[in-house]
Amino acid sequence: MLLVRLRADGPATKQLRQELYDLFQEDVEIRVRQQTPSGVSRYLTELEKDFYGNALALDQALNGECELWQPVLRNAFADDADKTAAAKSLAAYLNR
Repeated sequence: MLLVRLRADGPATKQLRQELYDLFQEDVEIRVRQQTPSGVSRYLTELEKDFYGNALALDQALNGECELWQPVLRNAFADDADKTAAAKSLAAYLNR
Protein backbone atom coordinates (compact mmCIF):
# COMPACT_ATOMS: atom_id res chain seq x y z
CA MET A 1 0.00 0.00 0.00
CA LEU A 2 2.94 2.29 0.55
CA LEU A 3 3.85 2.08 -3.13
CA VAL A 4 0.25 2.76 -4.10
CA ARG A 5 0.19 5.90 -1.99
CA LEU A 6 3.60 7.01 -3.23
CA ARG A 7 2.44 6.55 -6.85
CA ALA A 8 -0.42 8.91 -6.10
CA ASP A 9 2.18 11.61 -5.38
CA GLY A 10 3.37 11.34 -8.97
CA PRO A 11 6.86 12.08 -10.27
CA ALA A 12 8.08 13.54 -6.96
CA THR A 13 8.32 10.06 -5.43
CA LYS A 14 9.47 8.09 -8.47
CA GLN A 15 13.04 7.62 -7.20
CA LEU A 16 11.86 6.53 -3.74
CA ARG A 17 9.40 4.05 -5.26
CA GLN A 18 12.17 2.57 -7.40
CA GLU A 19 14.53 2.28 -4.45
CA LEU A 20 11.88 0.52 -2.36
CA TYR A 21 11.11 -1.89 -5.17
CA ASP A 22 14.81 -2.58 -5.74
CA LEU A 23 15.26 -3.39 -2.04
CA PHE A 24 12.25 -5.69 -2.14
CA GLN A 25 13.51 -7.43 -5.27
CA GLU A 26 17.00 -7.89 -3.83
CA ASP A 27 15.59 -9.41 -0.65
CA VAL A 28 13.34 -11.76 -2.60
CA GLU A 29 16.20 -12.91 -4.82
CA ILE A 30 18.42 -13.65 -1.83
CA ARG A 31 15.67 -15.64 -0.10
CA VAL A 32 14.70 -17.56 -3.22
CA ARG A 33 18.27 -18.47 -4.11
CA GLN A 34 18.78 -19.77 -0.58
CA GLN A 35 15.69 -21.96 -0.70
CA THR A 36 15.15 -22.87 -4.36
CA PRO A 37 17.98 -24.83 -6.00
CA SER A 38 16.55 -24.79 -9.54
CA GLY A 39 13.99 -22.87 -11.50
CA VAL A 40 14.91 -19.60 -9.79
CA SER A 41 14.36 -17.42 -12.85
CA ARG A 42 10.85 -18.72 -13.49
CA TYR A 43 9.96 -18.40 -9.81
CA LEU A 44 11.24 -14.81 -9.64
CA THR A 45 9.25 -13.92 -12.77
CA GLU A 46 6.08 -15.26 -11.14
CA LEU A 47 6.78 -13.32 -7.94
CA GLU A 48 7.28 -10.10 -9.91
CA LYS A 49 4.04 -10.67 -11.83
CA ASP A 50 2.21 -11.24 -8.52
CA PHE A 51 3.78 -8.10 -7.03
CA TYR A 52 2.58 -5.88 -9.89
CA GLY A 53 -0.84 -7.54 -9.93
CA ASN A 54 -1.26 -6.86 -6.23
CA ALA A 55 -0.11 -3.25 -6.64
CA LEU A 56 -2.59 -2.72 -9.49
CA ALA A 57 -5.44 -4.21 -7.45
CA LEU A 58 -4.61 -1.90 -4.53
CA ASP A 59 -4.40 1.08 -6.90
CA GLN A 60 -7.88 0.28 -8.17
CA ALA A 61 -9.26 -0.02 -4.64
CA LEU A 62 -7.67 3.22 -3.47
CA ASN A 63 -8.99 4.98 -6.60
CA GLY A 64 -12.53 3.83 -5.75
CA GLU A 65 -12.85 1.29 -8.57
CA CYS A 66 -13.61 -1.47 -6.07
CA GLU A 67 -13.75 -1.99 -2.32
CA LEU A 68 -10.38 -2.60 -0.65
CA TRP A 69 -11.59 -5.84 0.90
CA GLN A 70 -11.99 -7.37 -2.58
CA PRO A 71 -8.28 -7.42 -3.56
CA VAL A 72 -7.43 -8.28 0.05
CA LEU A 73 -9.71 -11.33 -0.17
CA ARG A 74 -8.22 -12.31 -3.53
CA ASN A 75 -4.56 -11.78 -2.62
CA ALA A 76 -4.35 -12.52 1.10
CA PHE A 77 -7.06 -15.18 1.41
CA ALA A 78 -6.88 -16.92 -2.01
CA ASP A 79 -10.37 -15.61 -2.86
CA ASP A 80 -11.92 -17.91 -0.24
CA ALA A 81 -15.48 -16.59 0.21
CA ASP A 82 -15.53 -18.03 3.74
CA LYS A 83 -12.81 -15.48 4.61
CA THR A 84 -14.80 -12.42 3.49
CA ALA A 85 -15.30 -11.17 7.04
CA ALA A 86 -11.56 -11.49 7.73
CA ALA A 87 -10.75 -9.64 4.48
CA LYS A 88 -13.13 -6.84 5.43
CA SER A 89 -11.54 -6.59 8.88
CA LEU A 90 -8.05 -6.46 7.39
CA ALA A 91 -9.15 -3.84 4.85
CA ALA A 92 -10.66 -1.73 7.64
CA TYR A 93 -7.37 -1.95 9.52
CA LEU A 94 -5.40 -0.95 6.41
CA ASN A 95 -7.70 2.04 5.84
CA ARG A 96 -7.34 3.46 9.35
